[in-house]
Amino acid sequence: MELTRFAITTELRHSLEPLILDALFEYGARRRSAAEDIDITAPMQLTMAQAIEVIAAQQPRWKQHLAPALCHLKLRSHDLPRRTGVQLHDMLSAAHQFFRHEAAHTFRAAATTPETQERFSILWTDFFSRCLLDWLRDRDLINDPEHLDLADTLVECAKLWIRQVAESVSEDADPTQFFLDAERDLTATFQRGPVKLKIVGKPEPMLLRPHNGTIELIEYRLGEPELAELRVVQALLMMILIEKAKGLTCQQAQMIFFSNDSASGSRIPMEVETAFSRFIGNEPAVKRLMQQAALVRSGRTLRAPSCLLITGPVGHGKTTLARCFAHAAGRPLVEVQSASLVHGEDLLHAADECLEAASLKAERTTDSAGHPMLRYPPLVIFLDDVHGLRRRASVWQSLITTAERRVVTPEVEADFSSSIIIAASAEPMKVPEALLAGFRRIELEPYRQHDIARMVVSTFEQSKLALPEPLAFQIASMGRCNPLRAQLFASELRDRHRASALAMPLNRESLLRLARSQWHVDEHGLADRDYLYLQALESGPKGLPALQHLLPMPDEEITVHIEPYLQHIGAMHRGPRGRSLTVLGEQLLHRHRSREH
Repeated sequence: MELTRFAITTELRHSLEPLILDALFEYGARRRSAAEDIDITAPMQLTMAQAIEVIAAQQPRWKQHLAPALCHLKLRSHDLPRRTGVQLHDMLSAAHQFFRHEAAHTFRAAATTPETQERFSILWTDFFSRCLLDWLRDRDLINDPEHLDLADTLVECAKLWIRQVAESVSEDADPTQFFLDAERDLTATFQRGPVKLKIVGKPEPMLLRPHNGTIELIEYRLGEPELAELRVVQALLMMILIEKAKGLTCQQAQMIFFSNDSASGSRIPMEVETAFSRFIGNEPAVKRLMQQAALVRSGRTLRAPSCLLITGPVGHGKTTLARCFAHAAGRPLVEVQSASLVHGEDLLHAADECLEAASLKAERTTDSAGHPMLRYPPLVIFLDDVHGLRRRASVWQSLITTAERRVVTPEVEADFSSSIIIAASAEPMKVPEALLAGFRRIELEPYRQHDIARMVVSTFEQSKLALPEPLAFQIASMGRCNPLRAQLFASELRDRHRASALAMPLNRESLLRLARSQWHVDEHGLADRDYLYLQALESGPKGLPALQHLLPMPDEEITVHIEPYLQHIGAMHRGPRGRSLTVLGEQLLHRHRSREH
C-alpha cells in the first residue's frame, strides 16, 4: 500500500462551495414546498447522510469543475479484498476514538518526543497491542483464513496512518483537538432567503492540524477511483460544516488516499493468469480463484472440503469464471444445470460425456465389499444455479460435504474424490444449509461502471471499431452495470452501426433512440417497472410483503432484478424499517415525471 495526496485548495473550495450550497438549499426548498402543515419559520433539518446524498445526486454540477483537478490522480484499489473500504473507515474511526480517550496519555507522550521514528514506535506499539489486534479479532479477520488478505491490508494501512500522525503532530498537540470528534453530532445552520437549513449528524473521522493561523483538515480514504470525486466533495462539505459549527477558519484540506502499488510482482503462474486474462473486473474474487487454480495445477490439494461457491447477481460472469478455472487448472469441465440433476445417474451421464470428448474414461473397479465402483479422473464439476438442488439435497450431500465425493446410484457408486466442485448461485439464501456447509464462498461484487465500459469498448474493438469513451460509460449505465446486459446492448449498437453507419452513427442521440425504442430503458438503465418500484416507496419505508402487494410483478422480479441495481446506484436502501427511497431515488422519480409531462 502507498499514500496518494490530493490538496483541496482555497481556489477549489471557492469554485465548488456555491454548487454544494445551491444543491442543499434547492433540496430544502423542494421538501418545504412538498410538506403540509409546516412551520415556515422553523429550519428544514437534514441529517449528515441526507446532505451527502443530496450532493452525490448533483454530481453533474460539480463533476466538470472537479474533473480537471483530479485528472492526474492515479489511484488503484481493484484487486484489494472485498469490503476493504468499509473496514478501513471503521478501523480509522476506532483509532480516532482510541487516541482521543484511553490512549490520550500515549499520544501526549509521543508528541513531546523529538524524533519521528520514536513517536511512530510509541503510537504504533500502543495502538496495535491495545486496539487494533482486538478490533481485528472481534471481526473474525485473523481467525478466518479467508480474511487474512483483508487483515494484512488493514494492518499495512494502519501503519501508514500512524506514521503520518507521527509526522504531523506538534509538541503541544491535544488529542481532543487533533482528532475530530466523530462520536457526537455536529450541528450547523445556514440561511438563504426564507429557507433555513439545519444539518445534524456525526462527522467523518478527520485530523485537524493548525496551519498558518487556520485549521487544515486531513481525511484518509481508500483510493477507489470511481469514488474519488465524491470523497473530495464530501470533504469540502465537512470544511463548510466545521467552520459554521465550530467557528474555525478552514480554507484548506488534504485528501490522502490509500492505494495499492500496481508494480508489485505476481506469484501466480503465467498459465493461470493467461486463463483468467479475458475476465474483466471483480479482481478480489478472480485473485482467490487464481490462487486455488495454481494450487491445483501444482498438484497440491485444496484445504478440504474443496468446493467453491461463486455467488453474485445474474449476468456477472459466474459461468465464465468456472470455465476459466478449469482451463487454468488444466482439467476437463463438467458443466451442468443443477435443476436437471434429479438422480445420481444424471451427473454420471454428464461426466461420461465430458470424458468421452476428452478421450478419457472412468476406471471400473470395486470397493472393499466387492460392490461395483467408478473412479473418475480429476475433473472440475460446475453446478450452475446450485440452489436448484434444494429439493434433492440428500442425494448430493456426500458429493459436496465429504472428502470422499461419492455419488450413489442403484447400479454403481461413483468416486469423484479427485475432482474440484464449483457451484454458482444468484440466490445463495436458497441453497440448503446441509449443502452450504461444504462450500467456501467467493462473492462477486456489483460491477463498477468503468469495468463495464472496458468490456463494451472491447466488444467494438473486436470489429475494429472505436467507441467514444462517454458512449461506453453510457451503455454501462443503460445495461445496469451488468456485464451480460451491457454487452448485449453494445453488440446490437455495433451491428446496427455496421449495417448502416449513416442511420446509426456512434453518438449519444443514436444510443438514446435505440434505448427507448428497442431496450425500453432510459439513460440510467431504468425501465417502467423500476419507476413503479420507486413510486411505491414515495409514501415511506416498506417491507417486502407490502411491496409484493403493491407491485404487479413476481417476487423474483423485485428481489433479483430490480432491488440489487437500485441499491447499487443508491436510489434506495434497506434499513430497520424496510426499503426506503433515497435522495437520488426522489430525483430520478422527479425527472421521470417531468419527461412524461
